[in-house]
Amino acid sequence: MASRQQLRELGIDDHDVRHQLAARRWSLASPLVVALFTGRIPRDASIWAAVLHCRPGALVDAWTGLEVHGLRRWERPDSHVLVSRGRTVPRAAGLVVHESRRLDPEADRDPRFALPVVRPARAAIDAASWSDRPARAAGLIAAVVQQRICTLADLRAELAGAGLVRFRARILESIDQVASGADSLAEMRIGPILAAAGLPAPRRQTPHVLDGVVRRTDIEVELPDGSVLVIEVDGPDHDAVERRADDTLRDLDHLAANRVTIRVAWWALTHRRVQLVQRLSAVRRTAEVKARAATAS
Repeated sequence: MASRQQLRELGIDDHDVRHQLAARRWSLASPLVVALFTGRIPRDASIWAAVLHCRPGALVDAWTGLEVHGLRRWERPDSHVLVSRGRTVPRAAGLVVHESRRLDPEADRDPRFALPVVRPARAAIDAASWSDRPARAAGLIAAVVQQRICTLADLRAELAGAGLVRFRARILESIDQVASGADSLAEMRIGPILAAAGLPAPRRQTPHVLDGVVRRTDIEVELPDGSVLVIEVDGPDHDAVERRADDTLRDLDHLAANRVTIRVAWWALTHRRVQLVQRLSAVRRTAEVKARAATAS
């Protein structure tokens, strides 16, 4: 991939480019960038084309930057590029340009890559603040930490330097929740439901030795009668027969240790929230009755 400016610096003018394009030796990746080959443009080459189109001083950012850093299941088809505020960049298919007053092309660039890309913490905070919903911003933060793209300390430092960004309070809350043990967006959503049901703050990712193997529970809540309620938030992968069988054996191990397990589908955390609050409130009241009876006896 090469920009037209780079080609001119090598002595290849626009007439030469038109000749190569007409001969079908080269192809256009954008109005300002030429692919020195024909056929499908691979993803990594299209990202290069996007940043070359926006140069000088442009950096790959947000979801595309996180993709470069290795984040999976959050990819977007467009290429997101960050430029300094006030820059005018010609439109190009598949390119999303973001402007920033605080862009420092040297300090913000990750030196580990030949591709001009921002450091992972900046990519994460920018993508979260440009998300369409607070929940997506929170989920992205959880995924970045879970997949070890960057650390909580890096995210806190980047958010502090970013100033008043969109969803700042929700992003900070999600950082705190991940720090307390939340491993996913679903686990973050269970906290407000427990609070609405009058239950105490949960323990997250608590290790237990089950059948000789250390396994962690998603959520644990201590009930008023001293028993422990284990809440496992299950995604679609738990519908597989072998996974369900393993879950049943694990739940029986917890029951033998006086820990009752309930399994909540991630879908229910949004679409059955009221019903979950009602049922968990009933569980709390029953435990309170047992605790009072035990005290009286």
